[in-house]
Parts: sequence; C-alpha cells; structure tokens
Amino acid sequence: QFEPEAIFIDKNLIFFDKQGSIIKFDHDSKIKWKVNYYSKKEKKILPLLRFERSGKNLLVTDNLAKIYLINTSNGKLIWKKEHNVSLISQLKIESNKFYVLDANNTFSCYSLLDGKKIWQFKGEKKLINSQKQTSVVIGVDSVIFNNTKGEIVSLDKINGNLNWITPTVEYGESLQSFLLKNSDLVLDENNIYFSNNKNSFFSLDINLGFINWKQDISSKLRPVIIDNIIITISPKGYLYIIEKNSGNIIRTTDLFYNIKPRKRKKIGINGFIATGEKIYLSTSDGKIMKVNIENGNIDFVYRVSRGEISKPYVNNSKIYIIKDDAIVKIN
Repeated sequence: QFEPEAIFIDKNLIFFDKQGSIIKFDHDSKIKWKVNYYSKKEKKILPLLRFERSGKNLLVTDNLAKIYLINTSNGKLIWKKEHNVSLISQLKIESNKFYVLDANNTFSCYSLLDGKKIWQFKGEKKLINSQKQTSVVIGVDSVIFNNTKGEIVSLDKINGNLNWITPTVEYGESLQSFLLKNSDLVLDENNIYFSNNKNSFFSLDINLGFINWKQDISSKLRPVIIDNIIITISPKGYLYIIEKNSGNIIRTTDLFYNIKPRKRKKIGINGFIATGEKIYLSTSDGKIMKVNIENGNIDFVYRVSRGEISKPYVNNSKIYIIKDDAIVKIN
C-alpha cells in the first residue's frame, strides 16, 4: 500500500533504497551522491521514506517517526527530529512551514528552519488506520486534509483553529475506516475534488466545506483537472470524463474491454498522469498504457515488469516507473 514519491530536480532524480539511503541520480542514471542517516538497527527495519522538496532542500519523513531536512546539492543533513508516532500523510510546505498528519490523527505545523512544532490540532485516535497515506492541500488562509475517519478537515493555517469538518462516509463505514482509501485531494480555484473506494466522488467548497456535488464513482487514484473537465479511472479500468462544475459524467470508457473476464478480475490501475491529449497509466500486472483522451482509444501497451509497479512519473519527456528493485526510464 506504500506510495513512493520520486523527486526530480532538473534532469536529476532523487529516490531511496530499502535500507533508507537517499540517492541522487543524474540524467545518465549515474549516482551523484548517496547518504544514509539510520543506525544499523534501523536499517534492518527497512525504513520507508516520503519526500517533499523546498528550494534546494529536501524534507524527509519515514515510518520510524523521524523528520529531517537535507541539502539536495550534496545530501548533507541540516536538522533531524524525532516524532512520537509515525507520520501518515503527505508533506506540504509553504514559506518556512510544513504541515503533516500523524497516526494519532494529530495534525501539526512545524518550522522548516529548525523542525520545531508551531501548533497542533488533535483529532480522534483510531486503533487501526487505513494503510493509504492521507492527503494535504494548502489554500489562501487554510490547510485542508483528510483524516483516517474519512473526514475532510479545514484548519486556519496560521494558528491551527478549526474552520470546518465534513464527513464523507456513513457512521457505520467510518468505524471500518481502515478499509477506506481516499484519493489525493485536488484544489482547483475554490473547490476540492477527491474520490474514495466507497463509490463516492466529491466536490467540496473550500470556504464552508459544503458538498457541491457527489457522483457514484469509485476510485482511490488522484483525479486530474484539465480546464473544465475532471479525469479519473476506477479500479476496474473505467475511464471517466466529468464536467467540473456540475459533476455530470460526459463519457465513460472501458479501458479493459478486450481483456478476458477471468484475467480482468486480477488487474488494477496503480496510477495515471494526463497531458492535454494523452493519459499514461500503470497497471498492477506491470504494464504502461497510453490512452487518447479525446476518444478513449488505447494507443499502445508496454510491459515494464511482470510484478508490481508504481504510478508513472514524467520528467524531461521521459516516463519513470518504480519497481521493487529498480527504477525504469522509458522514452
């Protein structure tokens, strides 16, 4: 369930290995530097890292409840802090602050300069949390995130005061929130768009938390907004084109129409990206598919691996795919 993030700086790629070493590769895939800030005992646990870039620095969190900042030019450590529990959300940086949610549903704001906590907002603790990382977006005056109960929460980003909370699942389902998988939140103008694996796609007003519209679409993948349309893909391989303001479904395309039913049940979508005309998506059986947005036709299918692969990344006209033991670059 871990969703790694690759960081690109110009033509350079930053990622990590299974022992927690952070590695910077140049455009020829040669190592520029490699650093590791874990003890022998911690390396054996196989730490999982999350990244967020801030100028020349890289903010790092892991499943061992550590937070640290390094210089992307040379990998040198700037500061390092210990948190009391694991951090389970995306990292979001603005100015000299960063925001993150921990496994106790406590949302915190930290100083990027030294890692000191500025404020925190405590939510209800859950015995078992969803394995999917939660999402964070930053508005003009607020920071918005989804917690492990399936709620969308808006806080004042200066002091952490509560603006609003919007539940997105029924009470009975919230008790089983460890089964809930939300997509990333996407902020566009004054609205937030997201979906979940409980057959719900939402548009929320950022100022009041009101639900603008809701559609019966199931997806844990981050939706893409292009002009006045929203693009999302369900786990069963259905491509949806949605009108952004009304929520009306413009078109639905079955991307797996030519796959036999028995095989189709075993295939899922791991992630996708979209340009103005094309969609590039990765499947759970190790393939990359290129889809024409205008008509939904599949332009080509390319096998990267026979095992699990990450969502696709694009940098400098290249597609990057992360596997268990490699990073693959495709023209």
